Amino acid sequence: TSAEYTLVAIDIKGLRHINDKLGPRIGDDCLKAVACRISEFSDELGGFHARIGGDEFLTVFPTAAAREQKSGIVGLMAQLQACYTIQTLKINLRFSAGIVQYPTQGIASDDLMRRVLIAVESAANTQESIHYYQNGEDEAHLERLIMLDELKQAISDDDGQLFMTYQPKLHMKTQKIDKVESLIRWQRKDGSWVNPELFIDLAEQSGLIVELTGWVVNTVVAQVADWQSKNINLQAAINVSAQDIAFPGFHAALVRTLKKYKVDPKLITIELTERDMIENEEKGIKALENLKAIGVKISLDDYGVGQTSLGRLKMLPIDELKLDKCFILKLDESQKDQFIVQSSITLGHQLGFSVVAEGVETLGSLNLLKSMQCDHAQGYYLSRPLKAELLEEWLEEYYEKN
Repeated sequence: TSAEYTLVAIDIKGLRHINDKLGPRIGDDCLKAVACRISEFSDELGGFHARIGGDEFLTVFPTAAAREQKSGIVGLMAQLQACYTIQTLKINLRFSAGIVQYPTQGIASDDLMRRVLIAVESAANTQESIHYYQNGEDEAHLERLIMLDELKQAISDDDGQLFMTYQPKLHMKTQKIDKVESLIRWQRKDGSWVNPELFIDLAEQSGLIVELTGWVVNTVVAQVADWQSKNINLQAAINVSAQDIAFPGFHAALVRTLKKYKVDPKLITIELTERDMIENEEKGIKALENLKAIGVKISLDDYGVGQTSLGRLKMLPIDELKLDKCFILKLDESQKDQFIVQSSITLGHQLGFSVVAEGVETLGSLNLLKSMQCDHAQGYYLSRPLKAELLEEWLEEYYEKN
């Protein structure tokens, strides 16, 4: 039988952080120290090694030799994770490792390299330190790349594959529909639907989210302008990610788009999830304050399921809290949900926010929210998200009935 080899790709986590905080010379010394430990480990087994990227290394060693010395991948990781002394500083580094077996998981060098890089990326994305390549991940990876290409194409062609739907929000006091949430949908050319969570996640991982959000902002603002011309006054909420807010061009692009379509900024609400609010707090808060300064509204989405502490809540420059649907779906059956929702509404009002409940699916829940003085409600009890022209028809019927 031919010799079996183990390929390990190793990625240093957070090296950029070290460069930023302690300077590039310390960063370079860390790289050298890691390279030393990898070569010590690998040389002992008769392997070979290389640096393959900024903070990525590759080592290849005979599987049998590692077995004999009982020093497989776990041993290597333990050796790498032991404390480093760099220019008298004690530094702990963390690593992701991806592992591929030769020849059972590939023979051609470019296949092996691609697979070991897929494995190390999986380890980094799933927060596990070691990921063994699974057969079939290649296809899934390819599938993602194809989908990403199609998504790029769909954004630039703007051929109707991507479109927006709008879910109405009921203003509880006036019983009027004065707001909508804009939600993106993608139906591929072959007629198949792609789950928004899937392609938005993909766009975030690949950096395509900035372009995607740009398309959304343009589409929604144009739609609001079109409604204004028909004398339909609706505020529209747009979901954005942490990456969008961190992107320096986001603010300028939004201002340009509002001017282009002559839309009043207060007709646009920017919705962020709790997770995204927290990712880069200082920068994020500054960016949100700048948005508020032009008159755009800011909404905190999924409230109650993230990590926002009450202390943090008072610091966030927001106008609106959106209660997560997990508290609302069974509101009329669950006393605990009622306590949580009532106190969140009261708290929101005391902090000067308006409060929206999403996931309203029964009249019972709607009535409860009304008695709790919730400001707005959205959910299937009123309507599912609709394309613009269907929403216009729905509004006419709603006002005829009410």
